[in-house]
Amino acid sequence: MLKKIVFAGFIASASLASVPLFAQTNAPAVREAHAEHEVIALADTYANAIVERDVATLDRLLAADFVDVSPDGTVSTRAQFIDEYTNPPATAPTFESAVFDASDAQVRAYGDTALMTGRSTWRGHAGGQAFTGVLVSTMVAVHRDGQWQIASSHSSSVPPAQGASSPAE
Repeated sequence: MLKKIVFAGFIASASLASVPLFAQTNAPAVREAHAEHEVIALADTYANAIVERDVATLDRLLAADFVDVSPDGTVSTRAQFIDEYTNPPATAPTFESAVFDASDAQVRAYGDTALMTGRSTWRGHAGGQAFTGVLVSTMVAVHRDGQWQIASSHSSSVPPAQGASSPAE
């Protein structure tokens, strides 16, 4: 009888000991899945803030050391990027919509840093002409002070034959 109790105690101890090990083994995968959802939502909020010229949201979303590379190759610091939406030049395009294709997005999380690539479709007006354009973008997000922020973004225009069109469809 004592052997059965000792054996049952051993099994119970082994089972309980494996729970934290199992939880630790899956913790990175759980964090990565959670990061994927949050970073895709961040990209969508970012696109909407650009469309709406919502400077307060951009201020909250962009890391202090944010750098943007636009489709034309212009490199902007955080201050320069926000200023483009605070005081847009007369020639700046106006956006009517930006649709981020979450199903096409790929997020890879590396601890408190995530790299996202994805495609978005932008509609608006520039130079008096309506346009539709498709961008493929890479965004680096960092998790600081309990929230994800954008540290860097880089976008390239997709040629019309590959999914972009101009003028507006």
